[in-house]
Amino acid sequence: MAALCAAPEYIEEVNRYFADRTENVLRSFDFIRKKIDEYAKALMQPQDKLDAIFASISDYKGSEVEDLRVLLERFIAGQTIANGHHQKVIQQLLNIQRPLSNYPIICKNVKSALEMRVAAIETYKDKKAKFDIEQAKGVQNDKFNKALQQQQQAANQLRQTTLNAQERITDFEINRVSDIKRIIQEICLEQMNYHCRGIEQMSDIISMAEKIIPEKLIEKQKKIIDGLVVLKQDGQISAGTLDQRNAPSPIGQPPK
Repeated sequence: MAALCAAPEYIEEVNRYFADRTENVLRSFDFIRKKIDEYAKALMQPQDKLDAIFASISDYKGSEVEDLRVLLERFIAGQTIANGHHQKVIQQLLNIQRPLSNYPIICKNVKSALEMRVAAIETYKDKKAKFDIEQAKGVQNDKFNKALQQQQQAANQLRQTTLNAQERITDFEINRVSDIKRIIQEICLEQMNYHCRGIEQMSDIISMAEKIIPEKLIEKQKKIIDGLVVLKQDGQISAGTLDQRNAPSPIGQPPK
């Protein structure tokens, strides 16, 4: 009976699972997805501006101009690849979200099973009290005794059901959440690698463009340089959204 009466503690424990761990895992997931969406939008912006810059240098000749043209082509190609990679990232995140969506369901199922078990225990205790009163009076009721035994068996079966469900929660937290955390870290690292390469390329493009454009044409071409600088600044801001200062909180902790 001592084991049976411990059920309310299990309910409190499951409530903590549901209120703390699930919410924070999902919140971390949404935080990361939002940052990657912001990054993807930043990647999409340079394309039109770069096309205009690329067209504006087409009149210049010489090896340095060709080098600049090659840099621009590589940068545009790199952005295209990065945008394609973004779609892959979104799919990865969706794949992560599916098992996460099952986690609250598992917790609710455990909670429901525990509530049924508590009800069964209370029913058993009521029947046992009545049985003890009858037995104290010297009344022998085999039918009632059998029903009491069945009620006890039902309570014990529910106990096993809840233990099995709790094992599923533990398995999910140890294995699934660990996998999710690893995948998210890999995604962030890949995104940063793509973005940092783009920023490095942009710096090279700006430096080369400043060397190539003659001083007498600086005013005429100022918009080109300004456009490149803006792109670089946009990139640095976007990259900052995924750096360590704004990194997603560990699984199980709310984002800062």
